[in-house]
Amino acid sequence: MRQCRSKNCTLAWDGSWTGGREHNPAQAGVQPQLAGAVNPAQDIAVDIEHLEYDFCTTPFGECLVVATRRGICQLEFEARDRCSVVEALQSAAARVTASHRLGKLILKVLADPAGELPRLDLRGTAFQLQVWQALLAIRPGQTESYRQVAERIGRPTAVRAVANAVAHNPVSFLVPCHR
Repeated sequence: MRQCRSKNCTLAWDGSWTGGREHNPAQAGVQPQLAGAVNPAQDIAVDIEHLEYDFCTTPFGECLVVATRRGICQLEFEARDRCSVVEALQSAAARVTASHRLGKLILKVLADPAGELPRLDLRGTAFQLQVWQALLAIRPGQTESYRQVAERIGRPTAVRAVANAVAHNPVSFLVPCHR
């Protein structure tokens, strides 16, 4: 395994993850759990053995999705050079492979944002994970301000910190600041 220092989520996938939930937890009133690791130092250092990635074309443009065996850890809609993306992933993990399953999974989620969501493997501070968890509880079609999210997590004076956590969300389409 190699060490990776990144503020983006970079994780490993061994092909064993089947992904998804059987229902939308927000509709069922269930709060989903992020399969993430907490690093209170905020500078994230992660051992990575295997990353799987895919590029796909979406209505929002070119999409990069990266996953570990535990779930999706990075989702970007930025146009970047594919070769440099793959090189960056290769420098972060011992093994990196392309997987067209990931692109198909993202296209399915984009087609039905209120439907089944894939498993996520997000890495961040305890506070970031708490904020991202709260974002998942927002029902589809609703919005909440940063202040409302801060109140939801029991930290009403942490509005700017909530905004910062939202800004550092590596899978913002899947864990949006509004639904």
